[in-house]
Amino acid sequence: MDFKWWQIPLLLIAVYWQVTLLVVIVIAVVGFLLKGKARVVLLSIAGLPALAALGVGGYLLLTNIEEKHASRIYEADYAKRHVTLTTPTVIAGLALPAGTTVLYRDDTMSTLQEFDLPQPTVILGAKLVGHVDQQYEDFFAGTLAENWTVAGWPCKAGEIRLNPRGEVWDCTLAQEAVVASPTGAGALHVPEGTHLSLSPGSDTGYTLQIPDGKSMYLPDVRENVPAGNTVRLYLNHGERGVYASGDTPFSVRGIPFSTDVYFKYPDDVPDESNGPTSRPTEAFGEYQGTLVCDGVEYEGSKFEFAGIDLTTDSVVLEHATMDSDDNQKTKKIPASHCHVARKAADSE
Repeated sequence: MDFKWWQIPLLLIAVYWQVTLLVVIVIAVVGFLLKGKARVVLLSIAGLPALAALGVGGYLLLTNIEEKHASRIYEADYAKRHVTLTTPTVIAGLALPAGTTVLYRDDTMSTLQEFDLPQPTVILGAKLVGHVDQQYEDFFAGTLAENWTVAGWPCKAGEIRLNPRGEVWDCTLAQEAVVASPTGAGALHVPEGTHLSLSPGSDTGYTLQIPDGKSMYLPDVRENVPAGNTVRLYLNHGERGVYASGDTPFSVRGIPFSTDVYFKYPDDVPDESNGPTSRPTEAFGEYQGTLVCDGVEYEGSKFEFAGIDLTTDSVVLEHATMDSDDNQKTKKIPASHCHVARKAADSE
């Protein structure tokens, strides 16, 4: 804030109004004891600061009164919405046991903001304990009382988030989860310790953060995902892609990728669908480092993207431009004819 020099005394008077008032009283008393011009001068000096100090003091007093009044209204409203159930009660579709402390979201007393369970209770298919927070219509955040299978996922005791349909939005797996693939290529074995997330709108499917010391095989793509990388699945467990962020890169047919790798299907898969039923035909993304294919060196700064045909195991390297029609592409090269000449860090 830019202060003018003449504003500084006014600011000090306002901030330290109690001291100002005391000084004014002293000056006024001395002025009354004197006579003549001295009295006029001192009373004049005391007048304006006294009015300023009294004005600030009055304002602060009124503000304090308003704050206390607002606080009493809030406390009364909170007390009305904060109740302890004396009998088992169903609220917003949730069967809550007697002894549950409930905080309703508003005066309609129809939707929940949070509640505290008196003992472990199965809510939305999960055995929860203690405090549960409801974030509007998006999710419930609580604590699993013990390892518990929720919507087919073996979640570890501890923090969990559920959407209103009882689907896991967020948990850590207590053990390996085996889920069927929609293509029949083979089951997905999701390792113990994987962090599982589901988007609140369920329109993008699952994300699986592979933990340290573990890996996950993708039967459709026929590749292994190392620790630290994130697998993305459709709702029907179809393989959607990988976010390559681990210390060990995710590679397809020996080509290492960085950031997002997308799996493409013969037919477009709408976002609102559960996912594909056919196997992906291509893996596409930004590759790492410098590749040498058939003796030709391709730097990542010139040909940033690699599209790998999963049916022929061939690769096309591509340089993207503002106009996709002008993109530079190599011919199809057998992926087995390529190797990494330099890693990304070595190329910089």
